Amino acid sequence: MSSTCESRLIVFKATKKSKLHILKAAENAGQAEDEVAKDWFDAVRKIEEETGDIEEKYDQRKCAAGWCVNCWSLYKLSKKSVDLKKKVLDRLENIKFDVARPPSPKSVIDMQTEAIIENQPSTQCTLREMLDCILDPHIGIIGVYGMGGVGKTTLVKQLNNHFKKNSCFEIVIMIRVSATPNIPSIQTSIGKRLGLPDNSDSDALYEALSKKKFLLILDDVWCELKLENVGIPQLPNDKESKILVISRNQDTCTDMGASKKIKVKPLTDEESWMFFVKKAGEHVAVDDLKRLAEQIVERCDGLPLAIVTVARAMVNRHGVREWANAVREMKVSATDLRGMIKEVLVPLKFSFDILENNMLKSLFLYCACFPEDHIISEYEILNYCFGEGLEDRLGSLTDARNKGEALLGSLKIACMLEDGEEKNWVRMHDMMRELALWIASLEYSDGSNLSKFVIRTGGSVKKAPQAHEWVDATWVSLIDTQIKELPKLEEMCQKLSTFQFRNNRICTVIPEPNFLQHMVNLKSI
Repeated sequence: MSSTCESRLIVFKATKKSKLHILKAAENAGQAEDEVAKDWFDAVRKIEEETGDIEEKYDQRKCAAGWCVNCWSLYKLSKKSVDLKKKVLDRLENIKFDVARPPSPKSVIDMQTEAIIENQPSTQCTLREMLDCILDPHIGIIGVYGMGGVGKTTLVKQLNNHFKKNSCFEIVIMIRVSATPNIPSIQTSIGKRLGLPDNSDSDALYEALSKKKFLLILDDVWCELKLENVGIPQLPNDKESKILVISRNQDTCTDMGASKKIKVKPLTDEESWMFFVKKAGEHVAVDDLKRLAEQIVERCDGLPLAIVTVARAMVNRHGVREWANAVREMKVSATDLRGMIKEVLVPLKFSFDILENNMLKSLFLYCACFPEDHIISEYEILNYCFGEGLEDRLGSLTDARNKGEALLGSLKIACMLEDGEEKNWVRMHDMMRELALWIASLEYSDGSNLSKFVIRTGGSVKKAPQAHEWVDATWVSLIDTQIKELPKLEEMCQKLSTFQFRNNRICTVIPEPNFLQHMVNLKSI
């Protein structure tokens, strides 16, 4: 072989070694071998093997002392090896290519999530209902709704992971939308899953999605998201693609075009207990603690977010007195329990903040004026209408009653109230009531016109609100308490429109003669 060819071969081998190092580093960084690079390495490998075979045969035909047995035969083998090496240089030496490329998009990205345990049949039933809707060719958009903290995101993550092994879609994409949708950010997230270049516009997304059978999960949707603005094809289509809309509000699912809506309900009592034991540890099922632990779980009212938060707070508590104190705190105010405000109430408060108007917010807070597990009747809603002056504003008692019912309907649609046992009656979930009580205790600094509530209900309440608390209050609710004495009011309570005072049988001291005379604008009592 000529010296030129030999030097070329040395450079080529160094190039190959360098490209192999680059490929290994790229693969360690999560990239994949480029197809052109793969062909190049395969061709090099094949020619090297052929060359090696020829040189092995050449060595075998030489005598022990190095003299040739058949010079002509050896010459042909040597020339064949040289020609083969020159061939590889001529063919592969100057090919330009990228060694690695970003990996092809996975059809499903596995989501880390809480496993649905076997003793949660209600959750499994909801998951099966979602799968049935997805497999129905006549349904394009499916709405999944429920109150905050009930486990909607956990469910759809389980659904996403289900398709990793049993996928009938080319790609499954899960995107968090949030209360203030950022269209470019949503487009970027979808584009990355599709393997599109950064900053792909709606037309590029539309073209890519239209060619695929996809499942798009839009989590945490608070208002209508215009699909065409993002670049998402309208459904149903001939590809039988699906969109899942996850929201706390049933109306949002409707606005997004969901032809089927599925409500995620709280866990049953039995499921709640098993879930709590799983999170807090088996020690909570011991006789000394079980009775107390069951009372705490009952206060969570089947809300997984609350159950997990309370379990974390109590997992390292083994003393009966510690648990008895936790029961007391949960009954008086769950906000005293570690993690309750940050992990439960703050996320739930966003449902309150996003309500359309102050009247809806005011009615929600009003429903917390009643004791725990109280079924709120039509008569009590009428009291609210009086307190808000709806009869005067709307012109008739009938119109005021209709308005009250419409407001209740909006809160039920937002999953902030639940149906009661009878028509037009409602109840408040325990954690929603905790939320309302917490909000009512906050000082509003945003200049809003929200009513200020002073609420003391339940047998654990023994002291009435202090006199200064009545002055700025719009509503005062004292129901089913053990209050013995009401305070003497020295200032006029100009804002107070409703004073609920009932079932306080041991109250013996009502300041005379002018307690009620301080409430000059009282409309309901």
